[in-house]
Amino acid sequence: GNVPPAPVLFVLRYLVAPLVPLAQVPAAVEPVSDRYALYAEDEHWDQLVVDTWGQPDGISWGTNNMRFGTGVGMLDFTHKLGQAAPGATFPMLILHDPEDGIVAFGPTAALETEDHPERQVVRMEGGLHDLISNGQEKVKKLIT
Repeated sequence: GNVPPAPVLFVLRYLVAPLVPLAQVPAAVEPVSDRYALYAEDEHWDQLVVDTWGQPDGISWGTNNMRFGTGVGMLDFTHKLGQAAPGATFPMLILHDPEDGIVAFGPTAALETEDHPERQVVRMEGGLHDLISNGQEKVKKLIT
């Protein structure tokens, strides 16, 4: 993922998230609100707009940005995952677009270069960030 510098992470973890866990990360800080980094087709963005938490029957992230409390939780999770992945002994399939504008490809590239018999990294060119919306058939073929 895109981990902020240590001082910023410290402030987020110990000051911002505990004080305002439900406040949303400003759009200028979080690129998830960039529709062109997420979707190749406008129809997917249009669906996202109506499928937003807080709206009737809305279950997706929608056009809202992540909350600070959720963000710190995800940073902690990705940190632990990053520590565990190199030593993983189970089969692992990693799908990632090198041009993902939301999550940097660098850590995936590092895993790609390691020799691991049960790890497969698939570069999902053109998949952007939302691989399921932008490459549904390819994703289905790879995971089944």
